[in-house]
Amino acid sequence: MNKYLAAILALFVTFEANAQSPFSFFGDLFPGFGQDGQKGSGVPGQGDRGGQDGQMGSGVPDRGDRYGQDGQMGSAPRRQDAPESPVKFDYNVDFEYLFNNYEFGDGDSQGPYDESRTINAARLTPTVGLAIRQKPNVVHRVSAGIDLLREMGSGLPAGDVFRELTLNYSAAVELEKGRFDAVAGIFPRRFSEFDWTGPFYDDANLFYDNNLEGVYFKWRSRKFHAELGLDWNGQHGDDANPERREQFKVLSAGQWNFAGGFSLAWNAQFHHFACSQVDYNLVDDHMVNPRLEWCTDKAWFDRLKVTAGVVVAFQNDRKAEGDPQTPWGLTSTQEISKFGIRIHNYLFWGEDLMPYYQKYGSSLYSGEECFHTQFDGKSVVDILRISWEPRITDWLAVTVACHFHLGTSDADNGIKTLRGSQQILGLRLNLDRFRTQPVRLMQDGPADGNRKHQRHNKKHHPKFSVDTYEF
Repeated sequence: MNKYLAAILALFVTFEANAQSPFSFFGDLFPGFGQDGQKGSGVPGQGDRGGQDGQMGSGVPDRGDRYGQDGQMGSAPRRQDAPESPVKFDYNVDFEYLFNNYEFGDGDSQGPYDESRTINAARLTPTVGLAIRQKPNVVHRVSAGIDLLREMGSGLPAGDVFRELTLNYSAAVELEKGRFDAVAGIFPRRFSEFDWTGPFYDDANLFYDNNLEGVYFKWRSRKFHAELGLDWNGQHGDDANPERREQFKVLSAGQWNFAGGFSLAWNAQFHHFACSQVDYNLVDDHMVNPRLEWCTDKAWFDRLKVTAGVVVAFQNDRKAEGDPQTPWGLTSTQEISKFGIRIHNYLFWGEDLMPYYQKYGSSLYSGEECFHTQFDGKSVVDILRISWEPRITDWLAVTVACHFHLGTSDADNGIKTLRGSQQILGLRLNLDRFRTQPVRLMQDGPADGNRKHQRHNKKHHPKFSVDTYEF
């Protein structure tokens, strides 16, 4: 496998060194080939021996000195340079280090909502490919990468760091009114610019399952941002793995800034949890979280944000007796940040959002386990996050954080008000912002018009500090 990787890297290094054209290196290896690999015409007056970009010269004397432009024999007159190729070598490097210590329960016992454990791991995802500029405002990419993950102290062989291949095609189009992005294949979750932690995804699940497999679309303008995607996260099992279920999720998120700092936003999932070879049952697991948001950076704080919304779920175990389950609850978040210090509180009051947890567990549910409230009626869940996130550069982020998990207590069942905590140290390096980008199409023609989007995204989606959102 190492030989194959070395060959691929050598090929792309050759592309980078000959960036005028993806085929121009043929002109160096085979002088009989012309621009883009075509053979020179040999027309008199076109220079001697070696032509531009590897074209075969005409052999006409009296064209000047022994060696001319781009290998031509004769230096006068000099040719204009060949037009720049629309195809460029493209690469990205994403490195992440995470220390996340979970403290739940009483030290010598399992907590009712989570287990005490520590994630201490480093991930490196190098990506190489091609970027093709169709027009000034349209860029296509094809990319391949390797997801390498090493957990500290695991003692596993070095070969076990290879977790997954990423293979994808993407397109980005800058228009006068906004930007459209699309991707297909296996690609990082960071393509989505919204926060999915809470009832939708646990932070540990997002770390270990950090790629989506399917398609994803998003549109961003100054006032409106919407995303829609498909994550095919389970294939029907075979004889080697008969318990594996076919399943997929349709994911959507968005935000409409309708007045000043006020916005309507949503996160939603349509989860199809289908059968396996040993269990022919099917479970519907759908959830939506619409909310009203108010956000400002005009106050003394760098960011002040308050949201209020509702979570509504529809879940149906088709083989189980009884009606479908429709748990719901009210949500609110409060967030302030200043000098890199961020305080974020997530408050939920409602019913158990995971009514089938005892039967299916985490194979069905990917959200924070605290939303399996274990109460018959409504109860409170509260997650307080305090973090220090110093701004170092646009491509390097550092986070030091403490999370506190609180909620309704029940002494009879060993449920305390303070259910557990997390201590987190994270570092993230990503080179997205240095990659080839489409140019905004303005009324008077192409122009670099990304600034309004950058101001909007830094205000409403501050977890992404880079100016662009590629992968």
